[in-house]
Amino acid sequence: MNESTHSSTEPKQAPASPRTDRHPFYWLATAALLVAMFAHAQEILVPLALAVVISFALSPLVKRWERYLGRGLAVALVMFVAISAVAGFGYLLKRQLVDLSDKVMARGVFLQDMPWGVAFANLLHGNSIETYSSVGYDYAVEKAGSTVGWSFTIYEEIWNYGFVQEMAHFVDCVKNDKQPLVTGEDARTVLEVIFAAYQSAGTGRKVLLPFKTDAAKPIDLWKK
Repeated sequence: MNESTHSSTEPKQAPASPRTDRHPFYWLATAALLVAMFAHAQEILVPLALAVVISFALSPLVKRWERYLGRGLAVALVMFVAISAVAGFGYLLKRQLVDLSDKVMARGVFLQDMPWGVAFANLLHGNSIETYSSVGYDYAVEKAGSTVGWSFTIYEEIWNYGFVQEMAHFVDCVKNDKQPLVTGEDARTVLEVIFAAYQSAGTGRKVLLPFKTDAAKPIDLWKK
C-alpha cells in the first residue's frame, strides 16, 4: 500500500520541449527575404500601401458590390482595381519621367556641343549691342580684335558712325556754299589737345592750354 501510494505521488516528467534551434539555412533565408523586402519596398510596399488607402476610400463601392458578390469577393475585387490603378498610374508616371530624363540628357548634350551666346540691346548703354559669345562670331565692329567673350556689336555701322550724314552735310556745304558745322579751327584745337596730352605723359607734369610745339608728331613729345 505504501509502495503504491509512493509511486502515485511521484511527480511526472514533463514532456521534452521541441528544439528551438534552427538550421543556419533558415536564418540565411530569413535575412535574404528581409533584404529583398527592403530592397523592393519602394516598388512593392509603397504601391501596396496606396492601394490599401484607396480601398478604404472605395469602401462604399465594396458595400454596393457586397450585395451581389459577397463580402470577400467584393473586397478582393476592389483591392484588385485599386492595385491596378496605382500600378497603371505609376507605370505612366515612370514612363513620363524616363522620357523627360532622356530629353533633358539629349538636350544637354546638344547644348554642350552648341556654341553659346547672348546679346543685349539697350539704348541707355549706347547704340551697340552688348554681345557675349563663347566661340566668337564673324564681325562685331571696326578694329575689334576678337569676338570671343564680351564685345560691342554695331548694327548699321555706316549710319551709326555718321558717315552718311557727314557726306550729306559736306555735299550740302559745297553745293550751297555753307559753313561746315566742324571747321578747320576745330580740328586744329583737337590736335592741340592731343599734343599737350603726349607732352604731359612724357614729362609727367600738367600742361596748360593753349599749347604750342614744333614736334612733327605727338609721339615725339612722349619719347623726348
